[in-house]
Amino acid sequence: MLSSQPQIVSPTPNTAKTPAATAAEGLEPVASKGEPIRQPTPKGYFNDLSSHGDGTHIQRPSTPGKSGFRVNTPPVAVPDNSDVVAHILPPSPTGAQSKMTASQRIASGSLDGTKKRIKDLFSVETQKLLEIIKVMIAELELGLKEDGNTLKCLPSFVTELPDGKETGTYIALDMGGTNFRICEIGLNRSTRHPITIRQQSFALSNAHKNGTGEELFDFMASALSTFLNQTGVPVSSGSAPPVYHIGFTFSYPTLQTGIANGILLHWTKGLNCSGTVGNDVGKMFQEALERKKLKYATIAALVNDTVGTLAGHAFVNPSTVIGAICGTGSNACYVEDIGNVGKWKGPVPASGKMIVNIEWGAFDNEKRVLPLTAYDAQLDGASINPGKQIFEKTIGGMYLGEIARLISVDLAQNGELFTPADGSKGDNVVPESFLEQWRLDTGHLALMEVDDTPDLVEIQALLKKEFAIPDAVNTLQSRELLQFIAHLVVARAAIFTATALSAILIKQGFRKRLVDTKSTLAIDGSVFEKYPGFKDRMMETFRRIFGGFGDNINLELGKDGSGVGAGVIAALVAKGM
Repeated sequence: MLSSQPQIVSPTPNTAKTPAATAAEGLEPVASKGEPIRQPTPKGYFNDLSSHGDGTHIQRPSTPGKSGFRVNTPPVAVPDNSDVVAHILPPSPTGAQSKMTASQRIASGSLDGTKKRIKDLFSVETQKLLEIIKVMIAELELGLKEDGNTLKCLPSFVTELPDGKETGTYIALDMGGTNFRICEIGLNRSTRHPITIRQQSFALSNAHKNGTGEELFDFMASALSTFLNQTGVPVSSGSAPPVYHIGFTFSYPTLQTGIANGILLHWTKGLNCSGTVGNDVGKMFQEALERKKLKYATIAALVNDTVGTLAGHAFVNPSTVIGAICGTGSNACYVEDIGNVGKWKGPVPASGKMIVNIEWGAFDNEKRVLPLTAYDAQLDGASINPGKQIFEKTIGGMYLGEIARLISVDLAQNGELFTPADGSKGDNVVPESFLEQWRLDTGHLALMEVDDTPDLVEIQALLKKEFAIPDAVNTLQSRELLQFIAHLVVARAAIFTATALSAILIKQGFRKRLVDTKSTLAIDGSVFEKYPGFKDRMMETFRRIFGGFGDNINLELGKDGSGVGAGVIAALVAKGM
């Protein structure tokens, strides 16, 4: 019999302008009195987001290669979506924007032929962004209406956001693929520290990952008992400890059937526990708590981490209207009027609202509107899920390094990268390390972008140490090109992310709100938090789409939706949501 005793890992105590005109004139924000705000360009970054394509054709070459970078296809048919452009274009404040040329933005100076071809592939015209927004709004409406659409638009059963008056102590459980984390969340916004956390992680052994579901949940219940006993109140004693309301973040594909219930569809992340698929994981965990005599602990909510990000941040900032994850993967959620959720068959909540989990990674799986490249097609074809999660594969941190690697391999095969310093074409040999799938990751791209040394010696050292690139082809020209590629791939990810978030804002009807007040978007995830300049590139995109009112969109780091957010949702349930 598998032991259910936990192994402790790590305890822790202007003049009105259209968006197109705004993009054409530059991407600097506009001050209220019409004076351009001069923001310093971060050293070592390429920040030019202006476009060089026609903006109406999808940039999708049939095969990668020097002669096949781009093909033109007819513009996609866009649904006529109730004056969406009017929502995108509120009356703009006065002010002029100064012109900023590519040569001012790009540290390597003028674009040679190779750089220009790659730039044309990964730059996106503002008109194309508006087209993407229209299609995404239409897809959101379909997903809200019925199941079986590209955007799942799943009702989360969370029907309100916190008002900041929630107080008390709650438990958040976060089951990942490696560890099981337990958090004690204290809430009281009237104190100096409105949120306090005590947390502990417990290792998930291979035996637990591949045993029975009962054994897995018994292990987790034992870990919780160990954690709660550290408070000094034996939870299984005859005394009456406090009731612990639990928010359980279960990051596996689940069909949620109630606020605390969900049917496991299948396992991911290396887990394969028998007797679980097709069963209610919330109920199974509650039964394990009862077996361990934790009768004062109750599963209050089964929580999606994106929904937790929104709820957790709304507790400290009531202007929060969207939650998103920009990390290894990507997703978003938002507050929707229940009357717009046609597939909702339950009772109408008192709030009249529902937080909807979009699952936006599958947006444009049909490849109708996103300006994809041959490198995107190559990545998708070699992935474990071809034809699926197309949008996520352009913005998720798991994929950005691989896109850059595929570009690099193509250029090396054409004699445009990793060529000898004497200018000769060499043997067009791709370094062996660059032939390995997933070898180049998003962390490497970040290191390349921040190198502001005159000869890019930090990239030189990275290529030598991590990729064994010979000195003969580890040239300044190659290093400049790699830095340029890193910028373009990640800048496009930021542009696409901001564009999708803009579609949600417009769907929520925030034209008036954008004019009058700030709308906060809570974003968690390693790419948003740690990648240099990612947030700035998103803000530049909002200004392209909304003009001067883009500055009324407030991007904030929404940390720990799976912990704090789950605790906040447990508090909402406890007070009678």
